[in-house]
Amino acid sequence: MVPVRKEGARRAAAVVCFDLSGTLVAWNAAYEAALREAMGEWVGRWGDEGAAKALIEEALLHYKKSRSRGKSKSAGIRDAVAVLQTESSERTARHIAKEARRLQPRKAAFVPGAEETLRQLSGRYRLAILTNLDAATAKELWLRLKLHRFVLETDVFAAPAGMKKPEQRLFRAVAASLGTPPRHCVMVGDSYRRDVVGAVRSGWQAVWIRSSNASPASPRSALGRQLRIATSITALPRLIRPAGRTAPSDPKDA
Repeated sequence: MVPVRKEGARRAAAVVCFDLSGTLVAWNAAYEAALREAMGEWVGRWGDEGAAKALIEEALLHYKKSRSRGKSKSAGIRDAVAVLQTESSERTARHIAKEARRLQPRKAAFVPGAEETLRQLSGRYRLAILTNLDAATAKELWLRLKLHRFVLETDVFAAPAGMKKPEQRLFRAVAASLGTPPRHCVMVGDSYRRDVVGAVRSGWQAVWIRSSNASPASPRSALGRQLRIATSITALPRLIRPAGRTAPSDPKDA
């Protein structure tokens, strides 16, 4: 069974609000797939298909290594382009980066277990999305992944200019738009700083989908009973209960 950290009793919820990139959508994997295609379009002009594919994979490996060392995305792309041994590498890097951003939503797929979790919850809660992605990208993902099956278009909230998670005024505005008291809203996300802290400080509940490489420090003392922690989104149905129902006993970890 999926490991679950118990941070207080299961609390009543009316709205479950999801982050998009990294929580519902495998966004980093989508970018790497988009980057591979963007480099392929550039290198494909050279004619030798076999050599081009090998070079692209080597360049992508350099990109991943750069990112794992803490370099920015643009720096990682420059490292990848250097492997391609092209002239005007800075201009090429900008071109490839722009193309990869354009292609990224087309490469998007659900995080494992996310689609089934949405299906389980959709009949019991009002589902919404709150993302720092721009509105156009959020809409494209909503269409591409057929999220209309679970989330109304009007319940997709892209952060407006000048206001992004973890700003409390954004969470409060979303709760008001949903017509739901903050205490009955749950934010589900993979970023402790952006998704969890802003939500809890705004009176929401939160479920942190904690990755294996997240900081081992416990946030219990800071956020208390409003926070639940799991290592997979598939644990979510066991961590919350619909508002108005009596809380069942907590599930066991094993």
